[in-house]
Amino acid sequence: MTYLLRLTDKRPDAVIDAAVAEAIQNATVRFQPLQFEYEYPRTGFGITTLTPKAVAASNQGTGLQGTGVVSSTIWGVSTLAANTWADWININVDDRIYIVVTGVFNRTSTPQISNIRFKANGEDLPWVNLDQMYNWEVSQAYLQRPLIISPTNNFTVRAIAEKAITGASGVPAERIGLLGYILAKRTYLISET
Repeated sequence: MTYLLRLTDKRPDAVIDAAVAEAIQNATVRFQPLQFEYEYPRTGFGITTLTPKAVAASNQGTGLQGTGVVSSTIWGVSTLAANTWADWININVDDRIYIVVTGVFNRTSTPQISNIRFKANGEDLPWVNLDQMYNWEVSQAYLQRPLIISPTNNFTVRAIAEKAITGASGVPAERIGLLGYILAKRTYLISET
């Protein structure tokens, strides 16, 4: 599979819909005999917005939010050295979910993270320059082609910052996060942890 990881300030709805449909088709096969039941599954699997819980469940307290922040509450990066690539997210995806990454957002008033790089389903992908997003003066941008990460696969997002990022203990210094969806079994969607 070939990816052209470019950002756009326009939400590519048709491409996102196709990626979600592809993930639903894959999940229907993998999660048999469960059926896709939209947002509120009673017995099967459903879809919801991508949250920090989905990408932090296997690395509590590391990389994503830093020490002292419950991993399932907020997006962000607490510390990054200047001009050095470092893992922001590095997990093995829960066996009950598919992750569909459609974009990235940064709610920081003066963002320092300039590039991110994905590794999904064992494939290293090119880095994505976030300066485009900041130049558009928007807080979110979309991948022209979403990423679909299958259950139990490794998912890594590396980041690099122009200046060192250091937040207070347990408080993200930069409020960056991923846009997207998860397809998940009901047991995952109703879990409070």
